[in-house]
Amino acid sequence: MEMNNRNGYFKKEITLSKEEEIKIVKIGFSWVTFFFGFLVPFYRKDWNTGWVLLTIMVISHMMLPLLMFLILVVFSFLYNRIYINTLLKSGWKFATKDDEILWENKKEMAEKVDNMVLTLKEMEAKIDKKIEEYGFVKKFVWGGIYALSIGILIKNTPLLAVGIGFFVISFIKREKM
Repeated sequence: MEMNNRNGYFKKEITLSKEEEIKIVKIGFSWVTFFFGFLVPFYRKDWNTGWVLLTIMVISHMMLPLLMFLILVVFSFLYNRIYINTLLKSGWKFATKDDEILWENKKEMAEKVDNMVLTLKEMEAKIDKKIEEYGFVKKFVWGGIYALSIGILIKNTPLLAVGIGFFVISFIKREKM
């Protein structure tokens, strides 16, 4: 079934119902979770997820505050999906057929992204294996990537030249091996 703007393709929320109660739940990145962290699951009475997130945040903050920030960013991408799955397991149903189709499409898209990530990781592993065969070249390749990316970010032409130089040296060394 093709979905357009009227029946939910661009919709960012789904409606769930249980008996007389209705909940509208956002899909995708949770800005509220990003800014308020573990308070959001507690506010939504999602106790298990709230305690898990609070524990993870406390432990990660003791280890490295930046780690807590990274975990919070990742959790912000996942929380709405976790919350919807929790509601569905506790007896909530989709209010309309369009909501159910939208949810299935979002899950299918997430699975495709996960498969793409796995494929990219497999390709990266193969590339790393090939690079390790050349040992010394690996340092130049990563140096080139670093110099090129920083050069692009800060629009620094000499740094771009250094990055290109690293790549040229790595390929010359590779040919000599």
